[in-house]
Amino acid sequence: MNRKKLLGIAMCFAVSLGAFAQDEVNNTGKKIEASHMEFSDTRKAASNEPTVFEILSCPEGTVVGGSYEQSAQYVGYQNADMGRIETKTRFYQSFSGCYYNINALRFIGMFSYYDNSDPMHPDWVGCSERGGIDPETHKMTEPIKLEVKFYKRGKDGMPGEVVYDKIIDAIGEYNKIIYEKDKPLYEFTINLGEDIKLENGFFSIAAADLGDKPSCWLSLFCASSVPYKGYLQIDDAKLYEAWMPMCFCLKSDGTPAANKAMKVEEIYLPSYTAKGKHEKVRVMLTNVGATEVNDTKLELWAGDNLVATETVDAPIPALGGSYNYMFKSRIDCSAPGVNSFEIRNVTPGDEYISNQSCYFETYNDVTKTHCQSQSTTSKFEKITSVKLGDINCESQGSCYTDNRDMKTTIKAGEKLTLEVKHNAPYCMAWVDWNDNGAFDEENECIGLLKDGKIDIQIPEGNVAPGEKLMRIIASKYMPSPCGEYDYGETEDYTVVVEYNNNAAVMKCNVETIDEVVPANSTKELTLEFGNEGAGRRLEGTITNSYILPQYPSSNYVFDKDNDDLTAPKMVMAKAPQAAADEPAESDNTSYTMRYDHGLKNHVALTSNSTATYAQYYPAEMLENVSGMFVESIDINIATAPKKTTVQIFDQNTQTRSGKLLYSQEFTPKSNSWNHIDLTRQVEITGRDLWVGVKFEGIDPSSYCIGTDQSPALRGYGDIVNVGGDRWWSLGDLGIESNFCLRTNIGGKAAPAVNWLSMDNPKFFATPGNTGEVKVTLNTAGLPEGLYESVLYVNTNDELASLVRIPVFLTCGDVVNSINKTKMEKASLSFSDNTIKVTSDNRIVRINLTDLACRTRRTSNAAGNYAEMQVGGLHNGIYILDIQYADGSHEAVKIPVMTK
Repeated sequence: MNRKKLLGIAMCFAVSLGAFAQDEVNNTGKKIEASHMEFSDTRKAASNEPTVFEILSCPEGTVVGGSYEQSAQYVGYQNADMGRIETKTRFYQSFSGCYYNINALRFIGMFSYYDNSDPMHPDWVGCSERGGIDPETHKMTEPIKLEVKFYKRGKDGMPGEVVYDKIIDAIGEYNKIIYEKDKPLYEFTINLGEDIKLENGFFSIAAADLGDKPSCWLSLFCASSVPYKGYLQIDDAKLYEAWMPMCFCLKSDGTPAANKAMKVEEIYLPSYTAKGKHEKVRVMLTNVGATEVNDTKLELWAGDNLVATETVDAPIPALGGSYNYMFKSRIDCSAPGVNSFEIRNVTPGDEYISNQSCYFETYNDVTKTHCQSQSTTSKFEKITSVKLGDINCESQGSCYTDNRDMKTTIKAGEKLTLEVKHNAPYCMAWVDWNDNGAFDEENECIGLLKDGKIDIQIPEGNVAPGEKLMRIIASKYMPSPCGEYDYGETEDYTVVVEYNNNAAVMKCNVETIDEVVPANSTKELTLEFGNEGAGRRLEGTITNSYILPQYPSSNYVFDKDNDDLTAPKMVMAKAPQAAADEPAESDNTSYTMRYDHGLKNHVALTSNSTATYAQYYPAEMLENVSGMFVESIDINIATAPKKTTVQIFDQNTQTRSGKLLYSQEFTPKSNSWNHIDLTRQVEITGRDLWVGVKFEGIDPSSYCIGTDQSPALRGYGDIVNVGGDRWWSLGDLGIESNFCLRTNIGGKAAPAVNWLSMDNPKFFATPGNTGEVKVTLNTAGLPEGLYESVLYVNTNDELASLVRIPVFLTCGDVVNSINKTKMEKASLSFSDNTIKVTSDNRIVRINLTDLACRTRRTSNAAGNYAEMQVGGLHNGIYILDIQYADGSHEAVKIPVMTK
C-alpha cells in the first residue's frame, strides 16, 4: 500500500473537534468510547504485575498532570507530526496549579498512519518505520526529534508568549502495552535542561519537520479523564479544541517556582449577563508562592479606566492557599453590548509566575436577542410533534427549527399542557418570561417532559404582558437552553401573555432608585403606583429588605476550593417541597441575615449520622452591624434527628471555623420552621461568624434540613461539617442550594440597616388613578460608600404580584476644598469647573469616577500637565486617578462642587 498517496484526500472537520460525542475518526486522530477500547498486555501474567491504569499513570515527582483513569469516558489519540506532507499537526496542552519548577515532561506516544483506501471505513494503522523500531520486540533504538515549547497564557486564554523552545532527541520506552492490536505505546520522558517557572500555561508537542517526509507519524495518547483542555493546530493555522486532552505529567525536583506569587484564580461575580450600574466583583485568589502573603494588592479596571486599588486585609497561606475576596468598589455594567474589565495583581514583590491580569466581560443585550441553540445533528434524536393551546406542529426533525410564528395565548391563572413527541432520552422546555433572551431565571425552566407532557402557567412575580419565546430541546444528553450540543433538536415557539378581563394593572414610576446623598442628610422621593386597568382597585404593600455592604450576592455561577484536603465521602440527596410559610417575625429582631430564597427542597446526608449545617458571615459584612447581637435563629427541619444544637463559632479562615462561642440544645419540630431564642446574646464584633445547627443521630433514610433552589452561595449559605474544623460546600456535593437557616440580630439598628423609611407601606389606586408612597433616605451615621436594599411591592396585579425595586444609596460629603495630602507625585487645583493637575512626572491620562465606580470624565495628557472639565456633574465626592508614563498611578478622593 502506498501511504503517501493517501495524504492527498483531506477530511472535513468542524471548528470544534470536541463537538462529537460518539466514536470518531479523521486524518488528525481517533476518539472512541472507553468501553470500546482494546489493550493488549504483552507482559507475562503475574499477580503482582501493575494494571494498565498503573502503568499509564504519572510517575513519582509529578507536580501537575493527567492520566488515563477508569473514570475516562473516551480514549484515543491525536496526531502531532509537523513532518507530514499535508495536514501537519501540532498538539497544545494546557495546565495549571503548578507551584514548583518544571524540569521534565512525560507523555505517551505511538506511531501510525491514516488509511482511507476504503472511504467508508477509514482508520489508523500502526507502523514501525520510525525511531528504529524492532518489529518483533517493538523497542525503539533511534531517537526522533521532538519540537517542545512552553507558553504563557495570553489575554484571550490561549497560548501567548513563548518561554521555552527546543528541538530534543527522544527515544520512547516501550511499556509492553499495545493499543488497538497494532499500536505499541511508548513512554517519552523529556528532560528540559532548564527550569520552567509557570504556574499555568501551555506546552506544545510535535515531531519536528526534518524535510524527510515520513510516512509513519507520531500520535499522542489521549483520555477524557485528563482535567485540562487540549488544542490541535493544523498546518500552522488557528487552534481547534481537541477531542480530548493528552495524557501528560510535568515533573519537578520539588523546588518552588516562586517565593512570593499571587494569582487571580476565578471571577465569581459579576455574571456574564450582569447589566446593573452597581455590580459586585468577587474573585478567588490563590497563593502560588512558597511563603504566606499578607499584602495582596489588586487593581480593578473598566476598559482603560482604573476603578479602584484595594489591598486584601487577610493572610493567604502558601502553595495553594486561597481567599475569596469581594471588592469594596462596584462596576457599571449598564452600557449596551460588551463591557470589558480587568483585575491586575500588583502585589509588591510578586514574581509573576502566574497571570498578572485576569480579564472578564459582561454583556448587556438591550436588543433582547435570544441565545442560539442547535444540535450538531438530528439524525438520531428529534422532535416530531408539539402541541400547546393553539399550537399544533408536526415536523421531521432538524438541528434547529424556528417556529416563532406559531403562537398561543396564556392568561394569568391559566394552565396549559405542553405535549411533545420525540425519541430522545431527554426533552426539556423553557419560557423566557422576563424577555431578556437568556433563560437565566429559576422559573423559566419549565422542566423535563416526563411521558412527553408538562403543564405551563405564568409564574407568580412580575411578568409583563406580550410575546414570550418558548424553547423545546430534545437531546441525547441533559440539555441547556443555549449553545451547540450533540444529537437532538431545538424548536422555538411563541407564548403570548395576557391579562384577564377587569384586572388591576399596576404601573410604577420607577424601576430602580439610585441616589447620591451627602453625609448626615436626607432626601425624600415619591413612588407612584398607577392603575391602568379598567376593573378592580389596585392594592399593594411595600416591605424593605436591606442588603449589607459586602454581602456575597446571589449571582454565583462557579466556585473553587484550592485546599489540599480531599472532601470526605458525603452523599447528599434532595426531595422537592411545596412552598412553606415564612417564619414569624420576632419583636426583638432588628435585622435578619439570610442567604436562602425560600423553602424549595429538603436534603439528606445519607452517609453520616452527625453533621452541622451552617452559614458563614464574613467580617467585612458583619462590620456594618458591629455592636448588635445574635438573638435567635430560624431553621427549617424536615425529619428531626435525636439531638439538635445551635452552634456559633468564631473566625479562623474562610474554610475553617474558630473556637466555639455558643452552644444551645433545643427540641426540634419536624416538617416545620423552628425558632430558637438564644439564652445568651452573642455580640457581633466585626469578626467572622459561623452560625449553624448540629444534627446528631441522623436517620440516613430521612431528609434533614430545608434548602432553596437558587444558585448556591458556595462557602457562605451552604456549608456543612462532619467533624473537625473544616467546612465543605453543599455545591461540592452536587446540590446548588442554600440552607434555610437564618440569623436574627437584635439591639439598636446600625445605620447600615436603618437608612430607608416610608410614610405608609400600603397604597391603593382605582382605575385611572395613582397611589403614592413617600420614601426617605437618611445618611445619618453612615460612612461614605454605597448602600443597597430592595423594596418588595406585593400587589393584586395578577401579572405583577411581586415587584422588586432595587435601591442604591451613595453616601458622601460635599466640601469646598481639595485634600492634597494623599498625592505623592502631583498637585491639584480647582477653578472655573476645571480640575488642574501638575507633576514632575509625565502624565498620560486622568480619570474621574464617582463612589459608585462609574466613570464620569476622562482626559488625556501629553506632558506634565492635565486638566479636566467637570461642569454638569452632580456635587459630591469623586475619585481622581492619575496615570503616569512610567506605568505607575495614584488616586485621591476629591469633592466636586460645580457652579
